[in-house]
Amino acid sequence: MGTLFDLLKALCDLPGPSGAEERVQAFVAAAWREAGHTVTEAPVGNLLGRVGGKGKRLVVVAHADEISVVVKSVTTDGHCLLMSATGMSAAVNRPPNPMILGQPMTVMGRHGPVPAVLAARTGHLRSTLPDSGAGVVWNDLFLELGVGSAAAVAELGVHPGCPACFDVATRRLGGRIVGKAMDDRAALAIATELGRRAAGAKLGYELWLASTVQEENGLLGATALGASDAPFDLAIALDVGLCGDVPGVGVQEMPVRLGGGPVVVHRDSSARYHRGLTYAICAAGAKRGITVQDAAFQAYGSDSSAMFKADVPAALVAYPTRYTHTAIETVDESDLEACVALLLAFCEEAPF
Repeated sequence: MGTLFDLLKALCDLPGPSGAEERVQAFVAAAWREAGHTVTEAPVGNLLGRVGGKGKRLVVVAHADEISVVVKSVTTDGHCLLMSATGMSAAVNRPPNPMILGQPMTVMGRHGPVPAVLAARTGHLRSTLPDSGAGVVWNDLFLELGVGSAAAVAELGVHPGCPACFDVATRRLGGRIVGKAMDDRAALAIATELGRRAAGAKLGYELWLASTVQEENGLLGATALGASDAPFDLAIALDVGLCGDVPGVGVQEMPVRLGGGPVVVHRDSSARYHRGLTYAICAAGAKRGITVQDAAFQAYGSDSSAMFKADVPAALVAYPTRYTHTAIETVDESDLEACVALLLAFCEEAPF
């Protein structure tokens, strides 16, 4: 796929809401096979790729799905009413992230992807909204498909229960990269590049890659991976890292900066990650001059917590990301490259 940016763009531009990750997984499987990995698919849709090496079985985990909304019902004039889904507040009377309004969307219908726009009453009709004090809430949102009846929506293969995700192109913005689904396609790009570089390296582990499904829907894929008959000795999950270097937050609240290097997460809402493994990753990076950022996250969980619950010592490495769970998730390419280097350094070290 050329550069790391080319790989990232190809992954992010694919539609893959939770439960409809097939296109992403097909792309990943092809990339891993091209790199010479042995690839298998689990019944629930997880992908496993064996890179090689000998020793303890280490799996690097990233998830294929992205945040989404779900069609709740269809009006007689062809609008799709919505319910919150993965990565968003589920309360119908709570305001959604204001950044989602007006965004192009892709609905994963029965017959394939369907283009749409996420809308609400706007402009001159705002005065018809009741004064709830919360502004626009989930019950105010709907998808515009450009048709005029429920029958036309049905002909497109769209029905209650269909997921929809953002449909925006990944692009460069100054020295950054902006787009949807950095959570967690940037992690898949890191894992894929790690596999390519590790294939010719002397490894201290038997290295595996995993691309899981439905992480945003309760870590379902990683839970299945942890319960599978392919036992692992160690696990490292890759995911977005929260940034404090934006107005209204501050690095005192979240001491992570974009461009500051990989984030080693010591704990989040779901787990206190394995101290020995976490510090071993930090030490491997320090030997090669790779700067890492230490962090603890709130209101956050990762696939590593599911692996930990399966009695697999697990750590979490993240890449700084601004504006998570929006269509303008923003990363720095240097952080992605540093994540690859950090993981490769750990894989080449004496076994933990």
